[in-house]
Amino acid sequence: MEFITCTTAYDQAALNLISQVFNPKMSMKYPFLLGKDNLNHRFIALQDDKVLGVVSYYVTPVRLGLFSLNLASIGAVATHPHHRGQGIASALLKLAEASMKEEGTDLVVISGDLGIYKRFGADHLSLLASFTLPQVISEVSLIDYKPKDLSTYYALYRQQPFIFERSKTEFKKLIEAVISEDPWEQCYFHGLVIDKKIVGYLVLNTRPHRTTGVIREFAGSAKALVGSTTQLMERYQLKQIKLELVHNDPYVPILNALGLHHKHLEVESMMKIIDFNRLIDQLQPYFEYVLGDDHDALFIRYYDGLYQFRYKEAHYETSDFNEAQHILFGPYDNSDLIDHPISEVFSVLFPLPFVYTSNMNYQ
Repeated sequence: MEFITCTTAYDQAALNLISQVFNPKMSMKYPFLLGKDNLNHRFIALQDDKVLGVVSYYVTPVRLGLFSLNLASIGAVATHPHHRGQGIASALLKLAEASMKEEGTDLVVISGDLGIYKRFGADHLSLLASFTLPQVISEVSLIDYKPKDLSTYYALYRQQPFIFERSKTEFKKLIEAVISEDPWEQCYFHGLVIDKKIVGYLVLNTRPHRTTGVIREFAGSAKALVGSTTQLMERYQLKQIKLELVHNDPYVPILNALGLHHKHLEVESMMKIIDFNRLIDQLQPYFEYVLGDDHDALFIRYYDGLYQFRYKEAHYETSDFNEAQHILFGPYDNSDLIDHPISEVFSVLFPLPFVYTSNMNYQ
């Protein structure tokens, strides 16, 4: 069996396998991940000139307030049903990771929750803040997406501190992708209007025969979002609407101030640091801002087989890659670390902010 970067000669066969394993609308739903312009990030397993496995990733810069990272998203991991259990996907993941390292990728996020991803070194990092939105009647009105309003929606999107960096053209393409027909789920993009002015937008996800809708993404006025719930429930025959955000998203305290409570859930996607030292280098502006002049007293590095964390006189080290990931992104419950002197500065710096990886802009 041969493991190679996909070429145009095998692209359609790779997409056919993905459609067979998932659904025939995958290319429409994920135009960047599965588009022809991303062919150099698609890896295939070949035997007798047949594509038996596919792994694709797409790299997007993410802006996380004071720092930016290069995030690779792996999706549509597919193995032919007759050839599963042969290590095909694992070999393709290693090939993809080598490519990411060469390109200077900081992190990879993988859609799904499979044992193969755990063996790859990925884990459920960070936490979600899950809200059940109350049924509210307000002056907010919903409007359907129209291209003439794109600039307003894009400006609202850009105002958020934690986002996937998208051009206006990319943003438009993703709106069109997310609202396209899908046999498994349907998404709706609505503007939120008060006094004839667009003050926000939302993307609602629904599934057949289910009465719970999920807000996959929103921007703008949190109060307007909450005020749209009754209309959404009536229009889509829903009994409840849920909203999930990364637990340290700035919208969480805003929603709390509006009287909404949340519970913490595990993030569905799995994440892995590709190059630990490169990631730490990217975080220096963040460390400097948070710690001020004391940032020089912070030293975080992987060397001699250990992940070293130093701050002034406090020193903590671990050989466990998974623990090092959880220190940076959370959650962690290692009692030795919680009681350690370095935990004081850790509580200020970590967990790092992140983006929600089940939204419209994730590819």
